Amino acid sequence: PSTQRDFWVTAQYNKTTIWNTRIASFKLNSCTNTPKVRFDSNVIVTSEAGISAGVGCQKFREINFKISIDAAPSQPATINFVLGAGTATNNGDFALGSASTTLDAANLSRFITVRIIDDAELESTEDLTITYTITTAGNAVADSYNQTCKIFIDDNEVQPGIDVNLTHSVLPTTATHGGSGAFHNFGFTDRKIQYLYRADVLTSAGVKPGTFLSLGFTVSTKNSVAPYNNFNLAVGHTSLTNLGGGFATGLTNKFSAAGYSTVAGANIFPLSGGFTWDGINNIVVEVCYDNTATNGSADDIITGLNQGFGIAQTAIVSGNFVTDAGCSFTTATGSSLFTASLLVNQTINSTTVESQVNHQLITDVRPSTNNIFYSANDNQLIASVNGTSAALGCVTARVDETGTTWQSLYNALRSQKVIEVTPTTNPNATYTVTLYYTNAELAGQAPATLRIIKTNAASASASIVGNSVSVVPTVTDHGSYKAFTATFSGFSRFFLAQNNLALPVTWLSFSAVKDRNDALLKWATAAEYNNSKFEIQTSRNGTDYVSLGTVVSKGNATNRQDYSFIHPKPEVGINYYRIKQTDKDGNFTYSHIASLNFDGKGNIKPFVYPSPAAGYITVNFGAAFKGVKWQIYNVENRLIQNGMASGLQLQQQIDVSRLSPGSYVVKMYIDGKEEIARFIKE
Repeated sequence: PSTQRDFWVTAQYNKTTIWNTRIASFKLNSCTNTPKVRFDSNVIVTSEAGISAGVGCQKFREINFKISIDAAPSQPATINFVLGAGTATNNGDFALGSASTTLDAANLSRFITVRIIDDAELESTEDLTITYTITTAGNAVADSYNQTCKIFIDDNEVQPGIDVNLTHSVLPTTATHGGSGAFHNFGFTDRKIQYLYRADVLTSAGVKPGTFLSLGFTVSTKNSVAPYNNFNLAVGHTSLTNLGGGFATGLTNKFSAAGYSTVAGANIFPLSGGFTWDGINNIVVEVCYDNTATNGSADDIITGLNQGFGIAQTAIVSGNFVTDAGCSFTTATGSSLFTASLLVNQTINSTTVESQVNHQLITDVRPSTNNIFYSANDNQLIASVNGTSAALGCVTARVDETGTTWQSLYNALRSQKVIEVTPTTNPNATYTVTLYYTNAELAGQAPATLRIIKTNAASASASIVGNSVSVVPTVTDHGSYKAFTATFSGFSRFFLAQNNLALPVTWLSFSAVKDRNDALLKWATAAEYNNSKFEIQTSRNGTDYVSLGTVVSKGNATNRQDYSFIHPKPEVGINYYRIKQTDKDGNFTYSHIASLNFDGKGNIKPFVYPSPAAGYITVNFGAAFKGVKWQIYNVENRLIQNGMASGLQLQQQIDVSRLSPGSYVVKMYIDGKEEIARFIKE
């Protein structure tokens, strides 16, 4: 009914048709539904894991959930979504697809889309809360439940871990045995025994592919009273699945002792050089020894699994052989279904460091966040970028060079592995970076003696003082790899170098000024290492340069060094100048270019300097020419010396140390013309 009515409930307690007892009464309300709005779920749990799609460097997953209304409202209801309190950051950890939606007769429910963003930030589980308000002229109201929806986002980044040393017990210790044990000392003097351990059994016991440091057996009852002489333990991979056919071959001896005495409990045998299990093949462990007499009143009893696999897992040969050593036996005389429990000690690498060139991760980095870069190629660790002073946009962390052979760099060595970190915005931001290197990549270098070099050069080998920064890092030992952490401003390539590395010349300044009819060139360096010389060059067109002379470096320095050079009587017009700095190993750099404009007519004639001269003179041709011939005459007009300048040259330096004191004439033949200059020899 459309109106409210009162009803009574009665009971008939006899067989007559008379209703004479009222039991209860109730009121029936209107049957018209009130349009109530609610989320279909009030809790959603999701994760950043497994996200691969996205736009640009931002990877995300879109989750959808419903908001519904019980019945058609009298007017369309606008539902406005409101973000409540939560630890997740809007547009960083998530993004709400739409701020509102409309529920009406045609749409009693709508999907809400929330974008879950996968960043590189190391975070705990975060949450966000979405509530709603209703804007309507109709009769829609909020329901009494599911007025909020809380979304939990699990992080998928992993804090780089420290390697853990673990001992695994392979096979349960449900049985004990002497005759099929590794220490069968009673009744026989010599023994060789092999146990086979399947790969799946090793894996189920928690053993990981990698290096075994030691192997061992557990003696539950010790009965021997003397050592086992010439005791050896060997191990190796095998494709065999049982030892019913005899001994496995191809094993490598990993432990030897002239005499080994067992102990009650764990008997551990360190493996020389370790044994690296591939994680795929089965392994065989062999024990052999050679005694000259029986040992004790009974066998040493070891723990293991008896008939666990229903096939022979053990091959044995025993005997009293005075002249033959147990380890020389080649043919098994028996087999057993018993297998000894094996103790495997190994170091578990909790994190794998990236070592493949060009493997990278590109992700968005927000200010003051802790970001760990695992490569998108194989999820291996490259670097961490933390505490950035500004948003960096899309940051690329990439292995630029790789290898384990340290490279020569000036006076020291650098790591072959180079890591490049580059942002798309705020490239001069301050941040803390951590670089990860395996022990193999360190190649024996002591971590405490290394520096991080950050360079803007196109490659690590092009690093100099002017484009690089050297910082002593904090080193964290993770076992199989090391973490090097330091704070920088600006991004570029990073590598490690020995702490005695000294990078070459850093230019401070270079200038050219007029000094009457001469050009005075001045330059300064901030630091020099391995620098050989400065070659002063000039050009008339700014492209083709010729040498004016050389100034030798003042030597290694970490402070300012000043230099100067005079170019006497430059040509009329614009003269361009630059300095070519050359290291002792042949590497070189150039200064910037300076220029001067000379308009005096007196500057175009060839000339000689210095005069008087002691050892050398410089013949300046007045301009750069090719193949200029020159001759030196004494006052008697006798030819004393001659020569020709090779290639395009502005001037030629000539040794006159053997000339007698007096006046001399230099004749130059330039473009078919004879030019004359004079000098005095001291």
